Amino acid sequence: MENYKKKIQKKLMLLSLLCIICGVILTLNIFDMISIESNHDFISGAISGFQEGLVCAIIVLCIIQIVRFNKALKDEEKLKKLYNKENDERIKYIKQKCGANVIIFTTIITIIAAVIAVYFNRIVFFSLLACALLQITVCAVLKIYYLKKC
Repeated sequence: MENYKKKIQKKLMLLSLLCIICGVILTLNIFDMISIESNHDFISGAISGFQEGLVCAIIVLCIIQIVRFNKALKDEEKLKKLYNKENDERIKYIKQKCGANVIIFTTIITIIAAVIAVYFNRIVFFSLLACALLQITVCAVLKIYYLKKC
């Protein structure tokens, strides 16, 4: 269990770092220090809102995970439950069957590419965003299918 505690502490450090980085990006975006071409049309506002919403969502999810991990580190019973949940063989099998780890990784890369691409071409941004949404949808459908099948 000590190795697992160290693993959780590393995750806490990475989540805290990600939260700080996202906070800096959000602050810079809000004060227009980094922004897309500013011709103040609807699309520019929607894209800026998407970026700010995405960063806010990442911050909220990081904070939720940080609180969850801190509670688990303080309570041995919660730590065991978290360990069992992460190492559940049925869930691992379902993730393996639907390729969840690969799909999540490629979706994250696609969203990051979309956020970068918006500074160069809006059509590429919307295309990459649609691709990421399709990947998430396929992963969710496969996960539901295998949960009911197994």
